[in-house]
Amino acid sequence: MSRSRYWLFYIVIAFAILGLGNYLWTDLTAFIKNLLFIAAFAAIIIFLVTRFRGTAVHTRKEHKAFIKAAKYSKKRLKMKAEQKNNSASRSISKPSFKKSIQSKKKSAPHLTVIEGKKGKKKDKASL
Repeated sequence: MSRSRYWLFYIVIAFAILGLGNYLWTDLTAFIKNLLFIAAFAAIIIFLVTRFRGTAVHTRKEHKAFIKAAKYSKKRLKMKAEQKNNSASRSISKPSFKKSIQSKKKSAPHLTVIEGKKGKKKDKASL
């Protein structure tokens, strides 16, 4: 920006301040009403934007993830029930010692053990 543009900017700001001062001096109640109207309008706009745009996107994503997890869970439970029904009909003819082997708990395949330095304590003097 050249120097002449800076001066033009300062002149416009000075006229705005003079106009605002004149408006306050001549009609203070109208100025306060205008400020209240602007504040109310801004509050309504902010409310509408946050209500319909900001949180709706977040909740839609969570809802889709919940629906997907629920479908997966139902499918998994249905498969387990079918396997249980099939194994129940087979277990009548099977010997009982196999049942005790199957009843042992197996570790979940989706869980892993992360080994770390649990035995080593931090040197508190170095902190």
